[in-house]
Amino acid sequence: LFRSDLWSFNDEIVVRAAAESEIPLISAVGHETDTTLIDYAADVRAPTPTGAAEMAVPVRAELEAQLSSLAARLSGSVLRQMDNRRQGVRALVRALPSLDQLLALPRRRFDEAASGLGRGLEITALNKRRAFERSASGLRPETLLNGLKHHRQRITERMHRAETLVERRLLQGKGRVDAFDSALRSLPARLLGQLERQKERVVTASRRADTAVLHRMAQNRSGLAAHDRILQSLSYKNVLNRGYAVIRDDENRPLTRAAAIASGAVVSMEFADGRVSAITTGERTPSPDTPVALKKKPVKPASSDPGNQGSLF
Repeated sequence: LFRSDLWSFNDEIVVRAAAESEIPLISAVGHETDTTLIDYAADVRAPTPTGAAEMAVPVRAELEAQLSSLAARLSGSVLRQMDNRRQGVRALVRALPSLDQLLALPRRRFDEAASGLGRGLEITALNKRRAFERSASGLRPETLLNGLKHHRQRITERMHRAETLVERRLLQGKGRVDAFDSALRSLPARLLGQLERQKERVVTASRRADTAVLHRMAQNRSGLAAHDRILQSLSYKNVLNRGYAVIRDDENRPLTRAAAIASGAVVSMEFADGRVSAITTGERTPSPDTPVALKKKPVKPASSDPGNQGSLF
């Protein structure tokens, strides 16, 4: 069971503060049998406050003894490490070959090359001498003369071939020139023939064009005649032939209504066979086809008394 006087050390705020403390914390609450939550949050738990004081302030002699023990252990560890490294180096040295062993193979190769150098020089000199003798054997006067003779023959053959080729080309060129000459001589006759044919074509085309133009003019003339007949059929002069006349004022404007003619005005009347001038006199008479305006029926004034509606009979 927890003691009630130690219950404050179980508070969450206190426990969290102890856990978040950056300073090392020694828990020594109550006696050894008393346990609180702060004991689990602290860095070290002491059974009693006296034990906590001993932990916080240890005895100097004990500290010196502990330091001496640690120093002795450190020194022994360093010595053992150095001894182990020394033994490892010695083992590596024993495994390495000696200087004589390292130089034995290059020395043997050098001796072999030195022993074969003299023989190689002799063989090389002998090969060079033989090659020189072979080259010198080909430099005799007879060989040179034979070579010159052979080259002279080749040059002669090529010159002969060149002359033959030139003659052949000249003959071909002469044949072409003769062909061009004959073609040029016959050119005027061919040109005259072509001109005659072109002239005949032009004459034929001109005749065809004249025929087409005449035919087109006849068609246009027929069309104009048809349009003229249509125009005459639509002209007002055909109406004059049926007994009508066109009346114009002194400015030659047609008059379409009697109201536009004043008394004593000079007018001209156009008939089918000519015009006649006249002076208007008399009064204007309405045309029999003019509609007569109907007289309006008098409207009976409405009664001012809204209650008296009158009689329907």
